Parts: sequence; structure tokens; C-alpha cells
Amino acid sequence: MPTETINQSSYLIGATKETIIPDVFKTFWSILGKYVHPTTDKFWYPSFPFRDLNSGSLSYPVGILESPEFSNEKFTIEKKFYMGSILVEIYATSSEKADEYIQGVLDAIDSEEQTLWTLNLRMVKLEGMSQDFVLRNEAAIHIRRARYSFRYTYKRGLYGG
Repeated sequence: MPTETINQSSYLIGATKETIIPDVFKTFWSILGKYVHPTTDKFWYPSFPFRDLNSGSLSYPVGILESPEFSNEKFTIEKKFYMGSILVEIYATSSEKADEYIQGVLDAIDSEEQTLWTLNLRMVKLEGMSQDFVLRNEAAIHIRRARYSFRYTYKRGLYGG
């Protein structure tokens, strides 16, 4: 599991069919890093940082951006599209902080809707939110989740791209 976050200073300028999974991940990663800035040194992780948790070096709040998931469908004779979704999770020691950071996520994605459109990530939609809490070392950790869906259209075939 990762113990360091990904550099958020680079902003993705496009997505391609051949590299759609890392391109979409980097796009959302960059947007969230641009808008959601907690006070901890490490906040955004590409998966839950179990190593940091087990070593005792994990400090809350923590943001997790999961890898996107995809299915594809036919759009026209030459075009297909990927229907994708991506999950954002926030872990915090207070319900108020968890709400504050998930609100930051909602605002970030909403603010960059036009950028996502220009990158061919269309119809970005908040599919749903959920909340939960777990006990870790006698402390309640509040969890907020937001799942977004989107569509990426591409030309099918060997030369379609």
C-alpha cells in the first residue's frame, strides 16, 4: 500500500482511450488537490494507507481517491463510450470535519465541470453519497463517501483511437 501521496501540481491536459484509467485518475486527483487543502502533510492517498495506520504514523483527516471503474457501450456505428465512476472517501475524527472536506470535494468537482468537459469527460454526475463511522484505537473515525459517474466517448476500431 502507498505511504506517500501523488504529486498534485501537474494538471492533466487530456485523456485517451489507451490510457483512460490513469488519465481519469490523474484528472480527478489534480482537481481535488487544487481545491481541498487540509492542514496535514499527507491527505490524499490513492488507496487506504494501511502501512501508515499500522505504524501509527497516520494522522487524520485522510482523503482517498479510488481508481475509476468502467464499462463500455455502443454510441454510434463508429463511436463507443465508456461509462465510468470514481469514488472519493474522507476519513476524519469529527463529523463536522468529514462534512467540511466532502463539501470541498463537491465544490471542487462542480467548479471544474467545464474543464472535465473539455477533457472529454462528459455528463459528470454525483451518483450518491454515504456516511459511516468506525472505531480505531477507541476513537470514532467518521467516513464520508461521494461517487461520481461520467462518460468518455471514443472512436472504436484499430485506427479510431
